[in-house]
Amino acid sequence: MKKILILEDKKENIDALTGIITEMDEDIKLYPTSRTEDAYQTALEKNIDVFLVDIVLKPEKLDDMAGMIFAESIRQVEKYRFTPIIFLTALCDPEMHEYKEIHCYVYLSKPYNKEKLTALLSEALTFEQHRDENRNIYLKKDGIFFAKKIQDIVYIKSSAGKMIVKTINDDLEISYKSNNRIIKELD
Repeated sequence: MKKILILEDKKENIDALTGIITEMDEDIKLYPTSRTEDAYQTALEKNIDVFLVDIVLKPEKLDDMAGMIFAESIRQVEKYRFTPIIFLTALCDPEMHEYKEIHCYVYLSKPYNKEKLTALLSEALTFEQHRDENRNIYLKKDGIFFAKKIQDIVYIKSSAGKMIVKTINDDLEISYKSNNRIIKELD
């Protein structure tokens, strides 16, 4: 299942994009958000195949470029160095910076053209993404986060409201994650 992260400040734009993408392919998993913090967390926890990013996320700020800053930061994550980023904006000035510095896949101006968006996403979703073989899962116990390499997990056992994560090196007992949630995080 392909995964698309949508970072857009306006709910009506998120709804429009969600509708277009769902109509295009119901099997695409969407992660819509208007907050960069949520976008970063989702990107680190999931393996995103395409990013749809609005450059201006706080239009009340005259010089806001939060979406571009997000894109620059996400390019620093090894598994996202070449993941397609489609910028969504009404601005034209930052276009060359996005292409040259961030390696933006394409620039799509607002308002969205449904056929063009569908064609671009279909094309972008054909790229195979780099999957980090040394990816971690983050488990919280007593207020402390523990990073465990997924490849080192031998098994996970759930019993009586607790979960035991057995790795090559040790065991970790946690009590806050459901089986479904941990399966989603393991992807």
